[in-house]
Amino acid sequence: MANKSSADKKGGLSKELHEKHRQRMKQSFRDAGLQGFQPHKIIEMMLFYSLPRCNTNETAHRLLNEFGSISGVLDASFDALTNVYGVGTESATFIKFLPELFRAYEESKFAEKPIIETSDAAKKFLSSYFKTATSEKFVILYLDARCRLIKDAEISQGNENMVYADLTSVVKSAIMLNAKGLIIAHNHVSGFATPSAEDKELTEKLAKMLMPLGIYLCDHILFAGKDVCCFSKTKHVKSNLLVF
Repeated sequence: MANKSSADKKGGLSKELHEKHRQRMKQSFRDAGLQGFQPHKIIEMMLFYSLPRCNTNETAHRLLNEFGSISGVLDASFDALTNVYGVGTESATFIKFLPELFRAYEESKFAEKPIIETSDAAKKFLSSYFKTATSEKFVILYLDARCRLIKDAEISQGNENMVYADLTSVVKSAIMLNAKGLIIAHNHVSGFATPSAEDKELTEKLAKMLMPLGIYLCDHILFAGKDVCCFSKTKHVKSNLLVF
């Protein structure tokens, strides 16, 4: 009984040390990405997610010894992977999934997106949001450094006479999307596409919030039926806009 108890304690201690090691590696990745990780450590951490209860360090070394590099491991065939001691069906499936995931990511990231580098292009793109609108809407376009659209979003919808926009959320979204330029738009359901005092104030405020972050407010476009006003082109608005 004493020997069994001692073995249980040893096994429990080993499990605890093993878990702490994994947590330290995960925290290092959260802090600085893969900077400073040697190739076997990268493979070791990758295997955490297919071998949740095993010490993956030795398996990582075997994979690198067999295939020579991280790319060699990821490019290896399913059968070749499962021939490595410690690599079962689940690990081989996960390893083969990763290159396919990277390809899907690249295709999604660099899929052809519209380039909106003039106010006329912005008006044309945004018009569908407002053609049949019966209440006021606030729409935002997030652009990269080449004026390529990252995302378009209707962030709020008001009533017939007013719309509310949370500018702090707009700025946070721009940072998260790594946007370099924004175009905002809203509509007047009744009346004309003439900027109100509130419209001008909102434009000024957002431009000033974005400028220290290196993000430009390229335009604010106001729709009212067939009437359209681009703030960057009107004498009624004096704003810190980046004019196209």
